[in-house]
Amino acid sequence: MKLSEKVQALLDSDITAYRISKATGVAVSAIGATQRGERKVENMQLKTAEKLGEFWDNELANMTPEAIAFIVKEALTKIDVDYLLVTIEDMGDGLESIVAEFNLKGDDDSVRFAVYPYADEDVTRKSILQGLAYAMNDYDHEENGEYFPSYKNDGSEHDLVEPEYMGISQESANYLSSLGDKIYHLK
Repeated sequence: MKLSEKVQALLDSDITAYRISKATGVAVSAIGATQRGERKVENMQLKTAEKLGEFWDNELANMTPEAIAFIVKEALTKIDVDYLLVTIEDMGDGLESIVAEFNLKGDDDSVRFAVYPYADEDVTRKSILQGLAYAMNDYDHEENGEYFPSYKNDGSEHDLVEPEYMGISQESANYLSSLGDKIYHLK
């Protein structure tokens, strides 16, 4: 990832200008002006860009499971989903997944999504939200009146975010799709 891409991704994140400033020493006004589009990342002084890029590398490029769980909780809260739980689960061999579970509409059970941070070398807030949005929109395979995710994972390899393979009603599939659209458009 190029330095300018790291800086832009940092400025597009939900991290406040104040927090970035405290961690990097870059003025809040400079960060805010770039976030608002008043200044371009390409015109930033190299020393400033390097500080922001270093912050990206330390805080966001190698996210901890706790940070990922926070991002998932925050996203579900922002789209008004009353989640039941977001937990970190031990998968053995030092690997962990982050699991989010919440109720659907109607009589369906809850649905679960897992984030597998080791499945992608460059896990970012954006990639997590895009993966979650895609997984929520993936319940488009119909069998005997129930809707399932299009794939069935054999356990050998994971995508960054995967839905649990379970059947849900068409109403719940539509609801999940609308949630996925909301998550995709989160800033």
